[in-house]
Amino acid sequence: MKAVQLIIESTEINPLINIIKDEFTVDFQSFSKGMIVFVSERFRLRTTSSQSEMVILKREDDKIIVEIIASGGGSGWFNVSWGSEYSFVKKMANKLITYCDENNISGKKTGEF
Repeated sequence: MKAVQLIIESTEINPLINIIKDEFTVDFQSFSKGMIVFVSERFRLRTTSSQSEMVILKREDDKIIVEIIASGGGSGWFNVSWGSEYSFVKKMANKLITYCDENNISGKKTGEF
């Protein structure tokens, strides 16, 4: 499993939702008052297995916490993912950070898990 957390200093969540929906096919989504969850499952040819991809948006005061997670991309005895999990997490994080940079919004990575 690969995961990263971003903190975006904004209350505008709709542009983030649009970026996420443009980047991958959403198989499941859940909207609640303080949290939005997007989940997708994709077959990855490089590992010949399905991979779960998830983006969680949480509103906290005047910021949005984004958690990007990819799991289940490994195959074989040693669960080798050949970078497929990392690839999704990196691509999604970079898209959101680029949006922040282009719109003068403070957005930073707080950790990788």
